[in-house]
Amino acid sequence: MRVLHCIPTLLGGGAERQLAYLAEGLRDLGIEVHVAYAVDGPNSPRLRAAATSHLLAEHPLRLAMQLGEVVSTVRPDVIHTWFRKMDVLGGSLALVRRIPWVASERSVWVPTGTLAERAHLALMRRASHIIANSEVGAGFWRTSMPDAARVEVIHNALPIDEIDRADACRVPAVNGSPRVLFVGRFDPLKNIPCLAESMASLLRARPHVHLLVCGLGPLEHVLREAVERAQVGARVHFLGYRADVWSVMKAATVMISPSHHEGCPNAVLEAMACGLPLCLSDIAEHRECVPVGAAHFFPKDSPAAAQAAVLRVLDGDGPSVALARAAVEGRSIEQLARRHADAYRRLIR
Repeated sequence: MRVLHCIPTLLGGGAERQLAYLAEGLRDLGIEVHVAYAVDGPNSPRLRAAATSHLLAEHPLRLAMQLGEVVSTVRPDVIHTWFRKMDVLGGSLALVRRIPWVASERSVWVPTGTLAERAHLALMRRASHIIANSEVGAGFWRTSMPDAARVEVIHNALPIDEIDRADACRVPAVNGSPRVLFVGRFDPLKNIPCLAESMASLLRARPHVHLLVCGLGPLEHVLREAVERAQVGARVHFLGYRADVWSVMKAATVMISPSHHEGCPNAVLEAMACGLPLCLSDIAEHRECVPVGAAHFFPKDSPAAAQAAVLRVLDGDGPSVALARAAVEGRSIEQLARRHADAYRRLIR
Protein backbone atom coordinates (compact mmCIF):
# COMPACT_ATOMS: atom_id res chain seq x y z
CA MET A 1 0.00 0.00 0.00
CA ARG A 2 1.21 3.50 -0.86
CA VAL A 3 -0.27 6.51 0.98
CA LEU A 4 0.35 10.19 0.22
CA HIS A 5 -0.25 12.64 3.08
CA CYS A 6 -0.71 16.30 2.12
CA ILE A 7 -0.21 18.92 4.84
CA PRO A 8 0.65 22.64 4.51
CA THR A 9 3.51 22.74 7.04
CA LEU A 10 5.50 20.63 9.48
CA LEU A 11 5.55 23.37 12.14
CA GLY A 12 5.06 22.70 15.83
CA GLY A 13 1.31 22.07 15.93
CA GLY A 14 -0.48 19.03 17.26
CA ALA A 15 -1.68 17.80 13.86
CA GLU A 16 1.84 17.91 12.45
CA ARG A 17 3.12 15.92 15.40
CA GLN A 18 0.34 13.33 15.05
CA LEU A 19 1.21 12.91 11.37
CA ALA A 20 4.84 12.26 12.32
CA TYR A 21 3.68 9.59 14.79
CA LEU A 22 1.32 8.10 12.20
CA ALA A 23 4.05 7.93 9.56
CA GLU A 24 6.24 5.95 11.97
CA GLY A 25 3.45 3.54 12.76
CA LEU A 26 2.45 3.01 9.13
CA ARG A 27 6.09 2.41 8.15
CA ASP A 28 6.35 -0.27 10.84
CA LEU A 29 3.27 -1.95 9.31
CA GLY A 30 5.03 -2.15 5.94
CA ILE A 31 3.10 0.70 4.31
CA GLU A 32 4.94 3.07 1.96
CA VAL A 33 4.39 6.60 3.28
CA HIS A 34 4.88 9.83 1.33
CA VAL A 35 4.32 13.33 2.73
CA ALA A 36 3.90 16.49 0.62
CA TYR A 37 4.25 19.82 2.44
CA ALA A 38 5.32 23.41 1.80
CA VAL A 39 7.07 24.59 5.01
CA ASP A 40 9.67 22.79 7.13
CA GLY A 41 9.45 22.86 10.91
CA PRO A 42 10.21 21.06 14.17
CA ASN A 43 8.35 17.92 13.10
CA SER A 44 10.36 17.52 9.87
CA PRO A 45 13.24 15.36 11.19
CA ARG A 46 10.96 12.80 12.81
CA LEU A 47 8.73 12.61 9.77
CA ARG A 48 11.57 12.33 7.27
CA ALA A 49 12.91 9.34 9.19
CA ALA A 50 9.64 7.49 8.58
CA ALA A 51 8.42 8.74 5.19
CA THR A 52 9.53 9.97 1.78
CA SER A 53 9.13 13.74 1.93
CA HIS A 54 8.23 16.06 -0.93
CA LEU A 55 8.93 19.73 -0.19
CA LEU A 56 6.68 21.97 -2.32
CA ALA A 57 6.75 25.68 -3.12
CA GLU A 58 4.82 28.03 -0.83
CA HIS A 59 3.31 30.05 -3.70
CA PRO A 60 -0.25 28.69 -4.15
CA LEU A 61 -0.09 28.20 -7.92
CA ARG A 62 3.33 26.53 -7.89
CA LEU A 63 2.30 24.45 -4.88
CA ALA A 64 -0.76 23.15 -6.76
CA MET A 65 1.29 22.32 -9.85
CA GLN A 66 4.01 20.57 -7.87
CA LEU A 67 1.48 18.59 -5.84
CA GLY A 68 -0.02 17.33 -9.10
CA GLU A 69 3.45 16.22 -10.19
CA VAL A 70 3.96 14.39 -6.88
CA VAL A 71 0.66 12.53 -7.30
CA SER A 72 1.66 11.52 -10.86
CA THR A 73 5.06 10.29 -9.67
CA VAL A 74 4.02 8.54 -6.45
CA ARG A 75 0.75 7.07 -7.82
CA PRO A 76 -0.71 6.64 -4.32
CA ASP A 77 -3.44 4.17 -3.42
CA VAL A 78 -4.85 6.75 -0.98
CA ILE A 79 -4.50 10.52 -0.62
CA HIS A 80 -4.88 11.76 2.96
CA THR A 81 -5.24 15.53 3.46
CA TRP A 82 -4.71 17.70 6.55
CA PHE A 83 -6.13 21.25 6.94
CA ARG A 84 -8.22 23.31 4.55
CA LYS A 85 -5.54 24.25 2.01
CA MET A 86 -4.64 20.62 1.37
CA ASP A 87 -8.28 19.50 1.56
CA VAL A 88 -8.88 21.77 -1.43
CA LEU A 89 -5.72 20.98 -3.40
CA GLY A 90 -5.17 17.34 -2.51
CA GLY A 91 -8.88 16.54 -2.35
CA SER A 92 -9.49 18.01 -5.80
CA LEU A 93 -6.63 15.98 -7.26
CA ALA A 94 -7.98 12.82 -5.64
CA LEU A 95 -11.45 13.41 -7.08
CA VAL A 96 -10.18 14.19 -10.58
CA ARG A 97 -7.87 11.17 -10.63
CA ARG A 98 -10.35 8.85 -8.89
CA ILE A 99 -8.06 8.09 -5.95
CA PRO A 100 -9.64 7.33 -2.55
CA TRP A 101 -9.49 10.52 -0.46
CA VAL A 102 -9.29 10.66 3.34
CA ALA A 103 -9.64 14.04 5.07
CA SER A 104 -8.64 14.74 8.67
CA GLU A 105 -10.82 16.76 11.06
CA ARG A 106 -8.56 18.08 13.81
CA SER A 107 -10.94 20.33 15.73
CA VAL A 108 -14.63 21.24 15.69
CA TRP A 109 -16.18 22.80 12.59
CA VAL A 110 -17.66 26.16 13.61
CA PRO A 111 -19.60 27.51 10.57
CA THR A 112 -19.11 31.16 9.67
CA GLY A 113 -21.04 31.21 6.40
CA THR A 114 -18.30 32.62 4.18
CA LEU A 115 -18.17 31.70 0.51
CA ALA A 116 -14.79 29.99 0.92
CA GLU A 117 -16.13 27.95 3.80
CA ARG A 118 -19.23 26.86 1.86
CA ALA A 119 -17.04 25.80 -1.06
CA HIS A 120 -14.78 23.82 1.30
CA LEU A 121 -17.79 22.15 2.88
CA ALA A 122 -19.20 21.14 -0.53
CA LEU A 123 -15.84 19.63 -1.47
CA MET A 124 -15.45 17.77 1.83
CA ARG A 125 -18.82 16.11 1.34
CA ARG A 126 -17.27 14.30 -1.60
CA ALA A 127 -14.41 12.83 0.47
CA SER A 128 -14.25 9.04 0.57
CA HIS A 129 -13.73 9.10 4.33
CA ILE A 130 -13.30 11.64 7.14
CA ILE A 131 -11.20 10.76 10.18
CA ALA A 132 -11.82 12.98 13.21
CA ASN A 133 -9.79 12.86 16.40
CA SER A 134 -12.82 13.43 18.66
CA GLU A 135 -16.49 12.49 18.79
CA VAL A 136 -17.35 16.18 18.97
CA GLY A 137 -15.42 16.86 15.78
CA ALA A 138 -17.04 13.89 14.06
CA GLY A 139 -20.53 15.00 15.05
CA PHE A 140 -20.75 17.81 12.51
CA TRP A 141 -19.67 15.58 9.64
CA ARG A 142 -22.02 12.74 10.55
CA THR A 143 -24.90 15.13 9.93
CA SER A 144 -23.27 16.80 6.90
CA MET A 145 -21.96 13.88 4.87
CA PRO A 146 -24.23 11.96 2.47
CA ASP A 147 -23.37 8.80 4.44
CA ALA A 148 -22.54 9.01 8.16
CA ALA A 149 -20.64 5.71 7.88
CA ARG A 150 -17.94 7.62 5.98
CA VAL A 151 -16.97 9.38 9.24
CA GLU A 152 -14.72 7.69 11.81
CA VAL A 153 -13.09 8.71 15.09
CA ILE A 154 -9.45 7.81 15.74
CA HIS A 155 -8.08 9.49 18.84
CA ASN A 156 -4.60 10.97 19.05
CA ALA A 157 -1.66 8.82 20.09
CA LEU A 158 1.17 9.36 22.56
CA PRO A 159 4.74 7.99 22.67
CA ILE A 160 4.40 7.05 26.33
CA ASP A 161 7.90 5.54 26.63
CA GLU A 162 9.52 8.71 25.27
CA ILE A 163 7.48 10.89 27.63
CA ASP A 164 8.50 8.75 30.60
CA ARG A 165 12.18 9.15 29.71
CA ALA A 166 12.00 12.96 29.65
CA ASP A 167 13.50 14.73 32.67
CA ALA A 168 12.17 17.93 34.21
CA CYS A 169 13.94 21.02 32.89
CA ARG A 170 15.22 24.00 34.86
CA VAL A 171 13.41 27.31 34.38
CA PRO A 172 15.69 30.29 35.17
CA ALA A 173 14.48 32.82 37.78
CA VAL A 174 11.76 30.55 39.16
CA ASN A 175 13.80 29.05 42.03
CA GLY A 176 11.34 26.40 43.13
CA SER A 177 8.27 28.65 43.25
CA PRO A 178 4.87 27.27 42.15
CA ARG A 179 4.57 27.28 38.35
CA VAL A 180 1.37 27.51 36.32
CA LEU A 181 1.79 26.32 32.71
CA PHE A 182 -0.05 27.16 29.50
CA VAL A 183 0.79 25.23 26.32
CA GLY A 184 -0.85 26.14 23.04
CA ARG A 185 -1.10 28.41 20.06
CA PHE A 186 -2.21 31.98 20.74
CA ASP A 187 -5.33 32.00 18.57
CA PRO A 188 -9.04 32.71 19.19
CA LEU A 189 -10.01 29.07 19.80
CA LYS A 190 -7.64 28.92 22.78
CA ASN A 191 -9.62 31.63 24.64
CA ILE A 192 -6.59 33.83 25.29
CA PRO A 193 -8.57 36.71 26.92
CA CYS A 194 -9.75 34.32 29.67
CA LEU A 195 -6.20 33.09 30.16
CA ALA A 196 -4.87 36.65 30.34
CA GLU A 197 -7.43 37.96 32.83
CA SER A 198 -7.36 34.92 35.11
CA MET A 199 -3.58 34.65 35.25
CA ALA A 200 -2.98 38.38 35.72
CA SER A 201 -5.37 38.30 38.68
CA LEU A 202 -3.84 35.14 40.11
CA LEU A 203 -0.30 36.47 39.92
CA ARG A 204 -1.38 39.66 41.70
CA ALA A 205 -2.96 37.58 44.46
CA ARG A 206 -0.03 35.16 44.79
CA PRO A 207 3.29 37.06 44.57
CA HIS A 208 5.41 33.88 44.63
CA VAL A 209 3.69 32.12 41.71
CA HIS A 210 5.18 32.13 38.20
CA LEU A 211 3.49 31.55 34.83
CA LEU A 212 5.25 29.50 32.14
CA VAL A 213 3.97 29.94 28.58
CA CYS A 214 4.85 27.59 25.71
CA GLY A 215 3.53 28.60 22.31
CA LEU A 216 3.38 31.23 19.60
CA GLY A 217 0.61 32.99 17.72
CA PRO A 218 -1.08 36.25 16.79
CA LEU A 219 -2.79 36.83 20.17
CA GLU A 220 0.33 36.59 22.31
CA HIS A 221 0.15 40.36 22.81
CA VAL A 222 -3.15 39.96 24.70
CA LEU A 223 -1.44 38.05 27.50
CA ARG A 224 1.67 40.25 27.45
CA GLU A 225 -0.39 43.43 27.79
CA ALA A 226 -2.56 42.00 30.58
CA VAL A 227 0.37 40.94 32.76
CA GLU A 228 2.18 44.22 32.17
CA ARG A 229 -0.92 46.20 33.22
CA ALA A 230 -1.09 44.08 36.36
CA GLN A 231 2.62 44.72 36.97
CA VAL A 232 3.38 40.99 37.18
CA GLY A 233 5.24 40.63 33.86
CA ALA A 234 8.50 39.74 35.59
CA ARG A 235 6.94 36.46 36.73
CA VAL A 236 5.65 35.45 33.30
CA HIS A 237 8.10 33.42 31.22
CA PHE A 238 7.36 33.30 27.48
CA LEU A 239 9.25 30.21 26.37
CA GLY A 240 8.05 30.12 22.74
CA TYR A 241 7.88 26.80 20.94
CA ARG A 242 9.57 24.09 23.01
CA ALA A 243 10.64 20.78 21.52
CA ASP A 244 11.16 19.63 25.13
CA VAL A 245 7.62 20.51 26.24
CA TRP A 246 7.36 17.25 28.24
CA SER A 247 10.33 18.40 30.33
CA VAL A 248 8.64 21.75 30.89
CA MET A 249 5.46 19.94 31.97
CA LYS A 250 7.42 17.91 34.48
CA ALA A 251 8.85 21.15 35.91
CA ALA A 252 5.40 22.75 36.32
CA THR A 253 2.95 22.60 39.23
CA VAL A 254 -0.36 22.81 37.32
CA MET A 255 -1.47 23.35 33.71
CA ILE A 256 -4.40 25.46 32.51
CA SER A 257 -6.29 25.12 29.21
CA PRO A 258 -9.24 27.55 28.87
CA SER A 259 -10.05 26.70 25.20
CA HIS A 260 -13.36 27.48 23.51
CA HIS A 261 -12.92 24.46 21.23
CA GLU A 262 -10.42 21.65 20.76
CA GLY A 263 -10.06 18.43 18.82
CA CYS A 264 -8.26 15.78 20.83
CA PRO A 265 -5.82 18.15 22.59
CA ASN A 266 -2.24 16.90 22.48
CA ALA A 267 -1.03 19.19 25.25
CA VAL A 268 -3.71 17.95 27.64
CA LEU A 269 -2.96 14.29 26.86
CA GLU A 270 0.78 14.88 27.29
CA ALA A 271 0.23 16.59 30.63
CA MET A 272 -1.84 13.61 31.75
CA ALA A 273 1.04 11.29 30.81
CA CYS A 274 3.50 13.56 32.67
CA GLY A 275 1.48 13.48 35.89
CA LEU A 276 0.75 17.22 35.76
CA PRO A 277 -2.52 18.35 37.45
CA LEU A 278 -4.98 19.93 35.02
CA CYS A 279 -7.44 22.83 35.12
CA LEU A 280 -9.58 22.75 31.98
CA SER A 281 -12.47 24.64 30.44
CA ASP A 282 -15.65 22.62 30.71
CA ILE A 283 -16.10 21.78 27.03
CA ALA A 284 -17.17 18.50 25.45
CA GLU A 285 -13.76 17.98 23.84
CA HIS A 286 -11.99 18.08 27.22
CA ARG A 287 -14.64 15.89 28.84
CA GLU A 288 -14.23 13.31 26.08
CA CYS A 289 -10.56 12.63 26.80
CA VAL A 290 -10.31 13.46 30.53
CA PRO A 291 -12.33 11.34 32.99
CA VAL A 292 -14.22 12.81 35.92
CA GLY A 293 -11.85 13.39 38.81
CA ALA A 294 -8.76 13.70 36.59
CA ALA A 295 -9.03 17.50 36.20
CA HIS A 296 -10.70 20.56 37.70
CA PHE A 297 -13.19 21.92 35.16
CA PHE A 298 -14.37 25.52 34.99
CA PRO A 299 -16.83 27.46 32.76
CA LYS A 300 -14.89 28.67 29.71
CA ASP A 301 -16.32 32.20 29.95
CA SER A 302 -15.38 32.76 33.60
CA PRO A 303 -11.83 34.00 34.30
CA ALA A 304 -12.71 34.05 38.02
CA ALA A 305 -13.61 30.35 37.91
CA ALA A 306 -10.43 29.57 35.99
CA GLN A 307 -8.37 31.34 38.64
CA ALA A 308 -10.22 29.53 41.42
CA ALA A 309 -9.56 26.14 39.81
CA VAL A 310 -5.82 26.81 39.62
CA LEU A 311 -5.75 28.11 43.19
CA ARG A 312 -7.34 24.85 44.38
CA VAL A 313 -4.37 22.95 42.98
CA LEU A 314 -1.83 25.41 44.37
CA ASP A 315 -3.48 25.07 47.78
CA GLY A 316 -3.17 21.28 47.74
CA ASP A 317 -6.58 20.22 46.40
CA GLY A 318 -5.47 18.73 43.09
CA PRO A 319 -7.28 16.29 40.80
CA SER A 320 -6.16 12.66 40.52
CA VAL A 321 -3.04 12.44 38.37
CA ALA A 322 -3.16 8.63 38.67
CA LEU A 323 -6.62 8.59 37.10
CA ALA A 324 -5.39 10.91 34.36
CA ARG A 325 -2.36 8.74 33.63
CA ALA A 326 -4.47 5.59 33.42
CA ALA A 327 -6.72 7.27 30.85
CA VAL A 328 -3.86 7.75 28.35
CA GLU A 329 -2.04 4.44 28.78
CA GLY A 330 -3.69 2.81 25.75
CA ARG A 331 -3.07 5.62 23.24
CA SER A 332 -0.21 3.96 21.39
CA ILE A 333 1.27 4.89 18.03
CA GLU A 334 0.80 1.27 16.93
CA GLN A 335 -2.94 1.49 17.59
CA LEU A 336 -3.15 4.82 15.75
CA ALA A 337 -1.44 3.32 12.70
CA ARG A 338 -3.49 0.11 12.64
CA ARG A 339 -6.76 2.01 12.76
CA HIS A 340 -5.69 4.23 9.86
CA ALA A 341 -4.35 1.27 7.86
CA ASP A 342 -7.67 -0.55 8.29
CA ALA A 343 -9.54 2.52 7.01
CA TYR A 344 -7.24 2.79 3.99
CA ARG A 345 -7.70 -0.90 3.13
CA ARG A 346 -11.48 -0.62 3.27
CA LEU A 347 -11.37 2.28 0.82
CA ILE A 348 -9.02 0.49 -1.57
CA ARG A 349 -11.25 -2.59 -1.58
